[in-house]
Amino acid sequence: MPESTPCYPGALAGAFHGPLALSQMVNYGCEGSWAFVWATIGRGARAIGVTEVLYFNRHGSDWRFVQRAVVCSDATLPARIEAKGCHSN
Repeated sequence: MPESTPCYPGALAGAFHGPLALSQMVNYGCEGSWAFVWATIGRGARAIGVTEVLYFNRHGSDWRFVQRAVVCSDATLPARIEAKGCHSN
């Protein structure tokens, strides 16, 4: 595991790719290899608020989305990441 993970908006934003681009990062936080992100994706009428939990992939040196339904139910997340990443929209 890396000694530290890059925990700043630009690094976390790398996980957001797809048809609806990241338009705003509202809040975020990291602990160890875990992070939560509150964000807006899309623009205008297509904009939606999302909450994501991410895991730092040490092999690829990047953040990746994880399935909240899995990680939020197995009690492996740090308390702060669980509180902010699992108990929101």
